[in-house]
Amino acid sequence: MDTGVSIKENPRVKRKRYSTEFKREAARLMIMDGQGAQELAQKLGVNHSVLYRWKQEHLAELERASPGSAG
Repeated sequence: MDTGVSIKENPRVKRKRYSTEFKREAARLMIMDGQGAQELAQKLGVNHSVLYRWKQEHLAELERASPGSAG
């Protein structure tokens, strides 16, 4: 899904925004289904480092929402 234009070449290019549901589903695919970040990133058209961040954010969200969590 390469557009051929990088942000460095065109600073007016805006970053793509993803819905919370999209991020949660991507994180779920990594956590529950065990899909690898590289393969999933290619499928979804995102950078694998973004998937790792979404995964960490989702796990932190689940921890906060857990009834047995401290705090």
